[in-house]
Amino acid sequence: MKYILLIFLLGLTGCSLFSLKKPEVKMESLTVKKFTEREIDLNVTLEVKNPNSRDLEIDDLRYTFQLNDSAPFKQELGTDINVDANSTKKIELPMVVPTSSLVGAVFDMLVDKPLTYNFAGSLKVNGMHMTFNKSGNMPKRQSRK
Repeated sequence: MKYILLIFLLGLTGCSLFSLKKPEVKMESLTVKKFTEREIDLNVTLEVKNPNSRDLEIDDLRYTFQLNDSAPFKQELGTDINVDANSTKKIELPMVVPTSSLVGAVFDMLVDKPLTYNFAGSLKVNGMHMTFNKSGNMPKRQSRK
């Protein structure tokens, strides 16, 4: 009986050692790097906070960007990312969106209408699937002098 109890207690302790807390994912910023007649070059910065005492491996990151009522633009990050134990890591996601797919939004921008965006995605961390979503207003384009 003592051996059964000992094995049971060791099993409970072992399970708690292997349980992982979900990392916190938030979109920190969305920056327009370049805007031309052909494309909009964006940079999205995600912040991933690892609350665990062991490293986390992000092995699948997919995201979608939508500007006003345009068709969503989808992309995947093809590299694995390691987030150290008990730390926060910033992940830069480059996106090049063809302006032809955003004609309505570009017209709105030219006539000074506000532009709204939605950035959403999912990632797989050590086998756990997570989602994130951020909506907001794009910064206004600076006029050339």
